[in-house]
Amino acid sequence: MASDSKIAANRRNSRRSSGPRTVAGKLTVSRNALRHGLAAATLRDSGIAAEVDRLATAIAGENADAVQREQALIIAESELSLLRVRAVRTNILEQMRATAPKRAAHEEIRRTRCCLA
Repeated sequence: MASDSKIAANRRNSRRSSGPRTVAGKLTVSRNALRHGLAAATLRDSGIAAEVDRLATAIAGENADAVQREQALIIAESELSLLRVRAVRTNILEQMRATAPKRAAHEEIRRTRCCLA
């Protein structure tokens, strides 16, 4: 059983480490899911596993031995992961491009209000 001083120390530490408090900190943490999701292994998804298998067969050929097949699977999985990352990157850039004019207009309105006040 923990002593009273140990319990108090744990509670103090818990209060200090309960996650980000600032908007910038929360925004940074919110991107973790995207970052780690892109790095996650995707072979559990049967559709992706089938695509990796198809691509590995195209790379190594039908008559590949076990070593060649394993290397082809690594290459195929890496290629599909890269395609996924590129698609997400393109999506993010398109979203940024779509919101950039709105942000600029919003900033202009904010500055105008500031000057009129």
